[in-house]
Amino acid sequence: MHVDGTRAVLEAARRAGVRRVVLLSFLRARPDTRSGYHQTKWEAEELVRAAGLEYTVLKSGMIYGPGDHMVDHVARAVRTFPVFATVGFRERRARPLPIADAIDVLVAALEGRMPNQTVALMGAEELELGAAVRRIAEVAGGHPLYVPARRSGASASSRR
Repeated sequence: MHVDGTRAVLEAARRAGVRRVVLLSFLRARPDTRSGYHQTKWEAEELVRAAGLEYTVLKSGMIYGPGDHMVDHVARAVRTFPVFATVGFRERRARPLPIADAIDVLVAALEGRMPNQTVALMGAEELELGAAVRRIAEVAGGHPLYVPARRSGASASSRR
């Protein structure tokens, strides 16, 4: 969908006389990766940059806000289960971005205030993912025991 869908949207935009496109991609999208998700997001970015239209590629990290499924699931888990497994060999860091800030940047891109640029969308505060989970737990009223867990081998998903 990332590649074929983007290609179809670009073709439809050209036919309709659209002069500007904005693509919401992913911060870790890059070429030559083992992740099909990251690779196909990168390929979609490249299609947009080469389309001959004014563009803005927004490379988003973690976005959160009201109704956010990830935050809702974590909040439910830390309130429900006495143990919360943190997955991974090392603690990953993130810069979560409030949805309102992401929308402000998206509107600026749609208005053409960032023509022909690739822009990283990240929040001002950097924290470990475990710290983010603990913060959600604090707000949600959960007090689980945190246990580090090894990450199992993830299978590569379909490229298209």
